[in-house]
This record gives sequence, structure tokens and C-alpha cells, in this order.
Amino acid sequence: MLNWAVNSLGTYILIKLNNCTPLKIVSFSLMIFSVAVLSPKNSSAEAVNQISELTANIHSDDQDAEQILDAIIGEDPSLITVSEDEILDPEPDALSFFSLNLGAGSEKNVLDSSLTELDSSFTYSRFDYYYSQQKNSPYGFNFFVLAENRDYHDDLLEEDERLLITQLQGRLNLSTDSVVGIKFDYFMFQYFDQNSELTDLSVSMINNDEIAISSFWELKAESGWKGTLEGAILQNRTEQTDEDYQGLKFALSIQKSYGLDSNSVITFESIKNSYVEQEIQDENGQFITDTKLETDISSFSFKNHHVWAANNAWMTQTNLTVISKKDNGIGYLNSQGIEFSEAVNFKTPFWKIFAKVTVLNTDYPERVLDLVRDKPNLNIVLLKASGGIEKKIFGPFFVNSELMVTNSESNDTAEVYDSASLILSIGANF
Repeated sequence: MLNWAVNSLGTYILIKLNNCTPLKIVSFSLMIFSVAVLSPKNSSAEAVNQISELTANIHSDDQDAEQILDAIIGEDPSLITVSEDEILDPEPDALSFFSLNLGAGSEKNVLDSSLTELDSSFTYSRFDYYYSQQKNSPYGFNFFVLAENRDYHDDLLEEDERLLITQLQGRLNLSTDSVVGIKFDYFMFQYFDQNSELTDLSVSMINNDEIAISSFWELKAESGWKGTLEGAILQNRTEQTDEDYQGLKFALSIQKSYGLDSNSVITFESIKNSYVEQEIQDENGQFITDTKLETDISSFSFKNHHVWAANNAWMTQTNLTVISKKDNGIGYLNSQGIEFSEAVNFKTPFWKIFAKVTVLNTDYPERVLDLVRDKPNLNIVLLKASGGIEKKIFGPFFVNSELMVTNSESNDTAEVYDSASLILSIGANF
């Protein structure tokens, strides 16, 4: 079944470093389709890895959305637990998952504001579907879609937050150890503008979508080693055309599988984004006319997914990401960040318990406080903790409860805030 636990999209996120609210941003890279032809021997483990990888490639350069996506998506895809009896046929021609959730919840400080807290209850619905063709053929086809809607009840929050993620992949097995493929991704996110000034009218919305096309080559070696080389082109679009950009991405990952469906992965990634209209900013954050902004983002990440028992009852996920961003100006957008997270998942035939803690530290070496050079440079530390419990009722139906709390500390009071959310839901997995 597809449980998505609050915080991070899997291995995910390259930290977005926005001009105004440099923190919580999710790097949107459109879930680049990464589903493969699954072998009957390890179909459930491969499905878990593929869905986790699918949510790991988000790499956009703009959007204050990491926190929002965390709250929307729910349980961590890196900890999806799929038992062999849920796969049904031990040697299926195709593998598929379908999940539907309906729920309600309450959120404190919806806009993550340091000045004015806006609290609201909400209702939500979510649908996700995954399909992989698995016939013994040199060709493979995979598809994934996730759609979610969150309707807040406060009068200032008139519109709904919406999320749509799709990924389509085709693969060609050149040999038993070599695979090439192409992926197409589309990502759409509508969310509240966290910089909105609260008025008697309503909080404004931000609409963002991204399209990405990528190709990749996977090469397997003995003793559980696998290398993947990937290149992608992408286009990010918003309602404000000055924030639109095109990007190029190159990534190299090396994976070592071991033990009971466990693995460790290191990934090196480089992204270059060129803005269509946005200009370079000076040391005071003012835009310089007749210039065009470009950013270079480099990252290194380590992920360990460890299964502690043969029945997958205990699993842990450790993630470490180091990221550097540079602009082509005086460095107003330059930043260095490091993120560490630890997640744990425990399940029995009728119960599932999950928890995760994330610490993200981001420094902006060229962005001084109050525009005074002898003051410290901007620093933000984000601490997020989440957890939940799920109970299977009967057949495919289950009830679920998830809690997430966030604390942001900084030497800039505008970035200091606390927020929390609680969700209760009922769902079904097929």
C-alpha cells in the first residue's frame, strides 16, 4: 500500500533557496519517471525503491513549498511498506497499486508566518496510482500519478491547495546488466503565498508547474552494485513570468544493495537554471536592470535504506544532503545547506507506526542582516518532527492519524516561527 509520511518527498529535496523566504522551499524537479521492469524475485522491494526514487528528483529553483508539500503528501515514500501478499501474483505480468484517502485535519500557522498566525481546519482527498509492466520483454513501461486537494475552512483561505504529480517512463534492456530509458514528468502545485499580507479579502495563491524530459543509463555490476547516469531538461512556469526558467540537470548515482532488501546510495547532482525575465539582485536585494539571472546548484547526498527483519517489520531510512547554490551576480542568492533526517517504520499485519525527524541548516554568506556588513550573515535552522499510526480495519480499508510539528530558528526574526498540523483519515489500498 502507498503510505506517504509527512516530511520530505523521499530522499528527495534539494533545498530551494528563494529570494524572499529562503527556507522551506522544495526543489521541484518533477518527479522524473523512474519506474522499471520489475523482476518477480524482488518485485515488492523494487517497487518500493522505484516509487521512492520517483519522489527523489524534485529540483526546482523557486517556490516556497517544501513545508506545504510535506503537510499535503503525508507519509514518507521512502518508507512505503509493501508485503509480498499485497503483490498477489508472485510472477505477475504487471504490478500496480491504487490508493484513495479522505480525511480532515487542523493546522496551526498555515502560512508559517513569524508575525500573524492563521489557523484553520481543513478537509482533504488524495488519489495515487502506480503501474509497471513486467512481462519478460526487453521493453518496459511505467506510470505514476498522485493528485491531492486540500480545502481550508478559514474565510481568508478561499481557494484550495492542489497538487498533481505524474511520471511516465519507457525502458529498454540492452542486456541483463544494462538499461537505457527516457522519462517524462509533469508537476503542478497551487498553494498559498506565504508572503501574503492578511487583509479582509483573502490570501493570494501561487500556481507553479514544471515539465521535465530526461534520459538515463543504468549499469549493474556484481555484488549488488549499480550506477545510474541521468540528464534532463526542464521548464518551470508560474503566473509571474519573471520567475519562469529553463534548466539542465546532470546526475550520477552509485547504489550498493545488501542484506534483506537494504541499500545505500550516493548521488552527485548539478543543475543550471536560466531565468526568462528575472534580473540579478544586488547586495541590498534590489534588481539590476538589463540583466538575466542564472543559478548553479550542486549537491551531494547519501541515503541508507535498511530493513532489519525478514518480514520488513522494521525499516529505517537515513538521509544526508549537502547543497550549494550560486547566482551569476554578486551572490545575493548564494547559499550552503546541509540536511539530515532519520525515519523509522514499524508494521504488523494490522498496525503501522512511522516517525521522522529532520534538521536543515542553511547559510547565506552574502546576505547580511539589516543590510549592515558588520552584522552576521543570514542563517536559518529548521527542525521538523512527524509521526503517525495506521490501523487496518478490514479488507483494503484503514484509518490513519498523522502529526507534524515544525520549528524555525534564525538570526532574522522574520524567519522565526512554529507550526503544526494533525490529520485523521480513512482510506483504501488496492
